[in-house]
Amino acid sequence: LSLLYGFYVDSLISLDATLLDYAIDDKNPALNNQEKSATVKHLLTSSSGIYHESVANSDNDGLPARNSNIPGERFYYNNWDFNALGTIFSKRTNKNIFEDFHIRIASKIGLEDFEWQRDGRLDYSDVSEHPAYHFDMTCRDMARIGLLMLNKGKWENEQVVPLEWAIESTSPQVSVGEEFGNGSYGYMWWMMDNDEFESTGLSRLSFSAQGNWSQLIIIDPVNEIVIVHRAFKRKIDVNKLLMLLKKIVSARA
Repeated sequence: LSLLYGFYVDSLISLDATLLDYAIDDKNPALNNQEKSATVKHLLTSSSGIYHESVANSDNDGLPARNSNIPGERFYYNNWDFNALGTIFSKRTNKNIFEDFHIRIASKIGLEDFEWQRDGRLDYSDVSEHPAYHFDMTCRDMARIGLLMLNKGKWENEQVVPLEWAIESTSPQVSVGEEFGNGSYGYMWWMMDNDEFESTGLSRLSFSAQGNWSQLIIIDPVNEIVIVHRAFKRKIDVNKLLMLLKKIVSARA
């Protein structure tokens, strides 16, 4: 979804638009005025300060207290922000997220296995009116996305993702607290600019997409390496992951 936003920002979607501007609300309960003052950029950087229950969130009971942070004050990894971005995208562009991904990304970079009608699915729940949008993807297709972003959105001779957006979205936008491993966060991309990841040999300019159950796409533009990590319904201990990354980077060298 972050990649797709790059095609519509400054035309159909404004990063500075608030939820009030775009008539984004919720149920059980509705959003209040402080929450509606959050912007699209706050959602992209997971710093909206909206701690509302969300679809596909295993920790709804552990959310911070409502209104305990104003928009932009604190990074808190929260599915509500991402699900609301899906709603905004659909409303503002009048497009299906998965079909548009197929047209603008998948077909351009030759994804072999992804079929948008089968591998893109919406997940609904009574806790929120904003569905989660799940992408199921194979290792080799994830690697192609990593290679696309290693080349700043360019595939062969075509600039698939707008260059300015490819750079801006994978650059540090907000600081990540110790609760989430320190470092920085871009527009739905994790920046791997902390000491732990640097100890593996990855550069501090590395960034990653991180999905459920330890699914990872890691891109290091300095070492020119893309690493895909898959796991089936289990989270990998971070120390084991760091050891694995160190071995991969060492072998690459």
